[in-house]
Amino acid sequence: MYNDRPVVGTAASKEVRRLLEASSYDDLYGIGEAMVELQIKLAAEREEKLRAEPASKQLFDIDFIGALNTGADPKDDVSSIVGLATEKGLKPEDLKKVWTWTRLPYAVRTAGLAADDGGNDDKDQRANSRAKKRSKIDGVDELVDDQDDWIIQNENHLRFLSRKAALPSSDLTLPWTYGLVPLSQLPSVISQPHDIVQGAAGSPVALKIRRPTVLSGFCILGEKRKSEFYVQVSPDAFREQWETMTDGVLKGLDWNNVFVAGGLVLGTMLTPQGVTADGVHKTEEWQSSDIDLYIYGLTLDKANEKIKEIAKVYKANLPPKSPFLVVRNSQTITLYSKWPTKRVQIVLKLIKSPREVLLNFDLDPCAIGYDGTNAWMLPRFIRALETGYTNFTMDIINGHYLGDRKASRDPRVFKYANKGFGLRILPSYVASLSTYRNDKQTAAIARRQPLYSAPMSLEVTAEQSRKWTSTCIKKLIKRGHKNVPMYYRSEKYPKIKTNLPVLSHAILESNMQRTSEPLGRSCLTGFSLLMRHVALWEEEVKGNIVIYDQIFAENTYGEGLANFSYDDTPEYSWDKEFKIADFCKKIDKFNASETKGVFESIRYHIDIDKTDHPVKRLTYADSVEKVLSPEKDIKLVLVLSPKFVNYANKVLVDALAAAGYPGHANPLEVVNQDDDESTSDCVATWTLDSTLNWQMLDRRIDEVREILWAYHRAFEHMIADPDMRAQLLIAQISKRAIRQNVEDEHEAFVIWVGRKPYHTSSTFNVHFLVSEFTGLEVDDEEDDEGDDEE
Repeated sequence: MYNDRPVVGTAASKEVRRLLEASSYDDLYGIGEAMVELQIKLAAEREEKLRAEPASKQLFDIDFIGALNTGADPKDDVSSIVGLATEKGLKPEDLKKVWTWTRLPYAVRTAGLAADDGGNDDKDQRANSRAKKRSKIDGVDELVDDQDDWIIQNENHLRFLSRKAALPSSDLTLPWTYGLVPLSQLPSVISQPHDIVQGAAGSPVALKIRRPTVLSGFCILGEKRKSEFYVQVSPDAFREQWETMTDGVLKGLDWNNVFVAGGLVLGTMLTPQGVTADGVHKTEEWQSSDIDLYIYGLTLDKANEKIKEIAKVYKANLPPKSPFLVVRNSQTITLYSKWPTKRVQIVLKLIKSPREVLLNFDLDPCAIGYDGTNAWMLPRFIRALETGYTNFTMDIINGHYLGDRKASRDPRVFKYANKGFGLRILPSYVASLSTYRNDKQTAAIARRQPLYSAPMSLEVTAEQSRKWTSTCIKKLIKRGHKNVPMYYRSEKYPKIKTNLPVLSHAILESNMQRTSEPLGRSCLTGFSLLMRHVALWEEEVKGNIVIYDQIFAENTYGEGLANFSYDDTPEYSWDKEFKIADFCKKIDKFNASETKGVFESIRYHIDIDKTDHPVKRLTYADSVEKVLSPEKDIKLVLVLSPKFVNYANKVLVDALAAAGYPGHANPLEVVNQDDDESTSDCVATWTLDSTLNWQMLDRRIDEVREILWAYHRAFEHMIADPDMRAQLLIAQISKRAIRQNVEDEHEAFVIWVGRKPYHTSSTFNVHFLVSEFTGLEVDDEEDDEGDDEE
């Protein structure tokens, strides 16, 4: 335990928890080796099981999927299903059930319900039955009436199809578009009242959607949600607006094997032209957004060539004499020019299909992409349009970016709340709290962490959290806080020009608020902690404070000595003051700071000259060819053991050979060690070249990579005593272990709701009230006051 939290994260699989909890603190590098072997073994077992599971399944002994003409009009598919059901003698009452089958495409389900006249699909009329009947998210029950629970379970099926399609020599014949909704079908699948808006010339210009005023479940961050709003009505209108939103920087691109997704695609969707109503979003809201681009269905070498092609098109579309820069880090390659020309961020993951991209997005409003011709949407994106909320699942908390769906981050949750999309906890999740009526039941699932007493209530916990935040704000103001968003000895934070108190999300917590969960310090690690930050946001919405949204706890404080940056990019302003020359200087300074942090930590154990092995977390050049050259490779410095270096090199080189890259140089090199013992600490460099910079080439490579990042984060604790260093390393490994999804969705939800913040008292945490670097008055007697949440 550290900070009264379990060393091993509760999100880790039972196999991972079992291994890490039994690990010896005397063999830090044996832990990493054992973890890689376990993860590879588990991945192989899942793949074997996946191969054995048939891609198609019959319902009522009828092959309805085989009757579909995927990509055609959903009404034609409905006619085919009805005809096949009639031919097979299916009873009318069973035909009604077919439309609730979670293996059907969403558009077919919607059309079938409408044809059956049972399809007044929402207006939230099934809320009561939803609360009474807990949805079986594990896929056992594939007939689901409720729309929201159906979407969750249908997405599990789409994940299965994508994993099946990604297998070598897969026999899956369904196209990647299966289960997605093209923009051309959007008007037919919207379940809320909607209208086609005509422009001045009498042609359709937008789709107007009216949202429900009340939704079942528990909703937060919805104060900026629009009651009615407008979206693009056709692929042609979308393409025209896309060119406007992107400054035409991709004009002339060969879109084969290219897919864009995320925020800017959403922005294009929400900004139809020719509509002047209040519910229309403005293009300026996405002025600073970049273009998130994914390359799919190509080999690694062809993917690198595609990046060069994209850069060539981007550069050709810039005005004459425009600056141009290519920046490379461990996960992306980004193309820059001058502000406000859109940046293009190319994600270095070898994706098999665009559907994989959309499934991996954390928040529902982001689950939309564009292939150069049409926009494609997951059903949960459409539901977000209808309601103004992301439907909460534990993937948002415990997901992995190399798993089915990545976890979210504090800044993203509040960013989309400001754009009008909140979070909604469905009734089936709320109902799961009532199944744990006493502390004995919650203790059985707690996994060694302190939970609130049962029975738990979202409403009660939320109110306690709001009271805690209100107390913190009042005490800060009483002590003289005005317009500095954050206090910290080594940082100078700007004073914001306003008459209102200025706060940041980071100021609510101290660096003691950390866990072994995947999101670490994030306020998303527990419901109570999240609600404290929601309360802060609500105060800004009311006009009582101003939030400086450039500082969040998750990337402001590290663990231990906090010598290392959380992100792979230095802070910089993307506005009219942006200059490439200044940005390059920031990158150089960032790398130098990383180098200093690494060696200041290492020197407590090993004598080494930092000038011989500079860290390069980011590199840059004026062309893709140069930035992919060996001199621009990403380089990190790690403390490992020679034995683990040899082990990791063998796994990596063998995997590279199997992937078609025989004879690859060892990515890890021992550069300094104090003795000849193979298990003692040594300093090693880790190189990510233009091959290893890509993820999802081979699962073995990905597993080793995640363990190496865990060791990198453990640099912060070289000065710590051996047991503490071991605990923090194990915590990092449990965070970074690649996960598919949680073992029991509702049990994980109960744990999340019950998880206590580190500071349970409403007394303001005094970490930021040290007078020597805040200048604020501290009244120790007052700090002892306050109501305890427990």
